[in-house]
Amino acid sequence: MTLCAGLLVGCDKEEEEYEPVKPPVEQPETPEEPEKPTVPPSTDDIINFKIGDTDMIVGTNTWNGIAYGNERYAVVGDSGYVNSSVDGVTWETPKAIAGANDWLSVAFGKGKFVAIDWYAPCNVMTSTDGINWTKQSNKLPHIDNRHYNAIRFCNGIFIAVSVAQISTSTNGITWTRRWQNSYVYDPQDITYGDGKYVTGVGGGYVLTSSDGITWAMKQHQCLLHLWNSIW
Repeated sequence: MTLCAGLLVGCDKEEEEYEPVKPPVEQPETPEEPEKPTVPPSTDDIINFKIGDTDMIVGTNTWNGIAYGNERYAVVGDSGYVNSSVDGVTWETPKAIAGANDWLSVAFGKGKFVAIDWYAPCNVMTSTDGINWTKQSNKLPHIDNRHYNAIRFCNGIFIAVSVAQISTSTNGITWTRRWQNSYVYDPQDITYGDGKYVTGVGGGYVLTSSDGITWAMKQHQCLLHLWNSIW
């Protein structure tokens, strides 16, 4: 038997050196700065309120009254501001009616909105659409500086109640005082039902009228103060 042996001889190869390749790095473009307003937007007279799940931001300090008519809501508030909305969710830009103190209350009847001012000279303004308003030259009857509390349209007439007085109007423009008394009696609101107008005037007294012109006052011992009413 013959044995064969083989010898393999290897030669070392020279190692090649490689420089690692750095991946390219993309530099983001420098964003342009937005233009800065020369005058910061004013946040004066801005309030927040919520309707359902929707947060609303509208002007004026306080909204005091709201009414619906001619397929639109109309609101009135302090510093002469008014506003309107078709659906009660989306509102127009508030605007101020010149020459008013604080619009206190608004009612709708006979095709128009009628709003009244809080204090003397007790201005009145009207609107058919809740957007364009006309301040009337006629004022609400007032005694000294007694303020009005509410205006309502009940049974075909406008009625405004005030500290110690009640005034009525058939058109919302020309007004007549129908009842007045001392400072003790302060009707806050008024309603109509079952053929009569009814309002609470404080001290347990209730005023009633069948026509809005002639009023009778009666005290109910179980009542101390009545501040509101519904219809």
